[in-house]
This record gives sequence, structure tokens and C-alpha cells, in this order.
Amino acid sequence: MNRWLPFWIADPVGAERKLDRLASDGYRLTKMNFCGFCTFDKGESRTVRHRIVLERGGLPHGAAERGWEPLYNGRLFYVTAHEDEKETISYGAHKKLHSIAKTLIFFVICFFFGILLGGTLAALDDEFYGSPDSHKALAGFAVSLGVFIHFHIGTKRMPSDGLGLGGKMKTVPAENFIYDKKTEKRLIREGQVKRVLKPGWFYAPDKGEEYVRDMAAQGWIFYRFDEMGVTFYFRKGEPRKLKFVVDYQNHADEGYFNTAKEYGWKLEFTSMTRTMGFTMWSKYWDDEEEEPEFYSDAESEYKRARRFAIVFGLLLAYIIFVGVWFITGVIKALIVGEATLGTAIWVLAVYSMLIAEGVLFSSKTIGYYLRVRKKTGK
Repeated sequence: MNRWLPFWIADPVGAERKLDRLASDGYRLTKMNFCGFCTFDKGESRTVRHRIVLERGGLPHGAAERGWEPLYNGRLFYVTAHEDEKETISYGAHKKLHSIAKTLIFFVICFFFGILLGGTLAALDDEFYGSPDSHKALAGFAVSLGVFIHFHIGTKRMPSDGLGLGGKMKTVPAENFIYDKKTEKRLIREGQVKRVLKPGWFYAPDKGEEYVRDMAAQGWIFYRFDEMGVTFYFRKGEPRKLKFVVDYQNHADEGYFNTAKEYGWKLEFTSMTRTMGFTMWSKYWDDEEEEPEFYSDAESEYKRARRFAIVFGLLLAYIIFVGVWFITGVIKALIVGEATLGTAIWVLAVYSMLIAEGVLFSSKTIGYYLRVRKKTGK
């Protein structure tokens, strides 16, 4: 029997559960390609838990000794099954791939959104909607958004990594929500809790680190972020020495989090994506101790800052490019009489703000990199 598991890479858990159901109906997997086309042999009904593992070389010897049964071995992945539901194999490779895919798809979404935003302004002259370009942009935006959502749902269905994250977006440790919303609002009114919005602060993370440290020295102790990581919450207390660190990671896996916690660091925030994302940590210290350092060597800190500057520098350069592209286009259209003055003003206003934002944030990113390079002597 043949079956198709379309786009299984976006939802491996869903595909594995389908294989479980087929096994209970007496179908044993014998072959599966990367496109999801599967071949089964008819046999006895079995209750097993399948795993599709993104790893070359097939089932490891150690997993086979634990009772995992090899079903299919491909060039980029293998499929295995086990009768005991308590036996597990990490989804780390899937999570890493999902993080990379969602990051790339996000850039695609931004591209089509930019076209649609410009088209919305052009629609004031009835020049965009209804045209082939509008249909392509809308279709591209809808498809890329749908693919992103599919990957996001697939990521959420994978077993958690035990970080105990809270909030709808799972970016802040649940333990950091020490007050309910009603109590927190009351404490803000009474001056016992301070809420500070600092959009774009992470483009210069060293300044954010200094800000949290200085607030703690004044008796305002940081205790959580909002789910987007742009609003700081402080509670009034005794002045303390608090080290706050923003780390930018290509990929943050379970080993990364466990190692940091073993050295006494407390997780404060992690990006929705574990690839090319932020993690933020804190640690108290006193006069009898040396100031803690998240990275013990200057080379690691420098590489982190350089990686951060390259990735976000390219992103901000892309935003500036899109803004200049639309402004240039509307000016040309205005000159030849294909756009009205009203449309031109709207486009100039919106995309000038985007360019200004890109320039502001890119200058912060470059400044951060230069400060770290000077600090580390590179």
C-alpha cells in the first residue's frame, strides 16, 4: 500500500501519529522519501510510537539497544518505532530546521507585505489592485504566511524542552510572572512596580545590560519582560548587584540552556525562534564575589557581536532598500503623471519613516559592534 504524507517536515509529530494509526491497522512502513511518499507492507496490528529523525547514518547503535526498531534509512533521515511510549529520541534537529525555516519565511513575508503596503497606497489611484502584480503579491503573502503558520504549529506540537516558558508566545519563563495582572496593575499605580517600554533596545544590547544593572543599583529590581521583550518590569526593593546579559545565538539547544543554568544564570527571555535569536540571562552577585561573565573569553564575546551585527545589519539594509525602492518608484510615477500628489505624499511619509527607523537601528547595531571590538581589543 502507498500513502502520501505531504509536507511532513513542517509537522513531523502529525506525520508520526499517522504512521502510528496505520501500524495499528496492520501496515508496516518499508520506504519513505523526502516528499512524503510512503510504502507499507500489510501485516499484524501493532501499537508502536514512530519517530522520523533528521540525521544521517541511520539508527544509532545505542538507540537500537534501547529497543528502537529500524524501519527505513534514507540519506537525510531515518524512521524508527518503539513499543514503549516512554522511550524518546530528541527533536533537536527538527527544531533547528524549523527555526531556520521560519526565519527565512519571515523575510519573505516582510517582502510581500512591503509590496502590499505600497500597493495599498497606490490603490488611491486605482493603479494596483486588480492588476497581475497585486494578485501575485497577495498570493505570495498568503502562501508564505500559511507556510509560516504551518511550521509554527508543527514546532508547538513537538515535546517541550523543559524550560517552563509562560505566556501565549512562550518567550518568558512562567516563574517570572510573580503577580497576576490585577495585582501588577495595582502595584504600578502604587509605585511599587515600574513598567518601562524601550522599543528597539536590543539593537544595542550592551546599553540594555547597563540599564538593568543601574536600575538594580537604585533599588529597582528587574523581574520580567513582556512577551515581545520590549517592556521591562521592575519591582521596588533593596539595591542589589545584578548582572544582565543579552546573548545572540545561531541556535540555542537544550545543552546551551542547561549549561548556562548550571553556572547559576537565570533565564529571563528567549526568542520565539531558537535560531538567530536572543536569550537573556541574569545573575546576582555581591562585594565578596567577582563580577560574573557569561563568556569567559573575549573571542567568544567578539564573535557573538560580529554575528549579531552581520545578521541584523543585513536585515536593516534590506528594510532601507525596500523603502528607497518604493520612494524612487513613486517619484518617477509622479513625474510622468502616473501617480497623484496625494499618493506620493503617503508613500513618501510611510517609507521615509521605515528608512529612518532602519538607519536608527542600524546605527545602534554598528555602535554595539564597535564598542565590543574596542572592549575586547580586536
